[in-house]
Amino acid sequence: MSFYNELEVLAIGEVVLEVDKMKDVVYFENKIERALLREHVSRSVLNRINDEIEDSSLTKDGYFYYLLGYLKFHLPNRSLEETLMTKKLFEKSIELDRKNPFTLYYLSFVFYDSMEYARAFETFSSIDNNYFVENDLKWRAHKVNEMIYCCQLSLSDNEKEFCGIISTAADFFIDLIIDENEENFNYPVDLISCIYRVVIKEKFNCKSINKICDLMKALELDEHYHLEFKQFQDSLTNY
Repeated sequence: MSFYNELEVLAIGEVVLEVDKMKDVVYFENKIERALLREHVSRSVLNRINDEIEDSSLTKDGYFYYLLGYLKFHLPNRSLEETLMTKKLFEKSIELDRKNPFTLYYLSFVFYDSMEYARAFETFSSIDNNYFVENDLKWRAHKVNEMIYCCQLSLSDNEKEFCGIISTAADFFIDLIIDENEENFNYPVDLISCIYRVVIKEKFNCKSINKICDLMKALELDEHYHLEFKQFQDSLTNY
């Protein structure tokens, strides 16, 4: 489901907008979607849409700040200053409207990408995944669960805890592969990359880590899919 369709789902039933305002919102949603679908979206294009939104007649409500935050979130090679502004825009959106789960979703990723793992964990955990499940966005609910595991792994400070989280996460996704159809399942790229990063950094060595081998086999990943998967597989042979 596209970004535009996701926002459309959000707007129906839960967010009541005046007809004129809805036309403006849909206009900007479409414009953002078209820009992001480009293979190499430029900063100038996103900045131009940002200026149009700021100069528009849209009410400066939670939805307004969400759109601006979403644009900033997708800026290529965001600077530290731009990342801080993205956080502020999403936080302002939440202050005005806590009913938009997408705001919490993207704010969580900003925290995670900034290595603020405690705040990322808290924010991801506050998302109502039932909303995504009930609105045909189960894959997004699974992504939230994946990122919660990533946060827990990044915050773990001992090998026993780390291996326990790996075991739980691997079982979760192996069961998911069996139960879900392809439409509802995304490869847990962030989880595998997180495990690889923490293993290399902390030099953890535990037998439970072989659970990830089972997960990777279940995913049937090819060597070319992601270099880190291959590197991670090779690193496991040393344990």
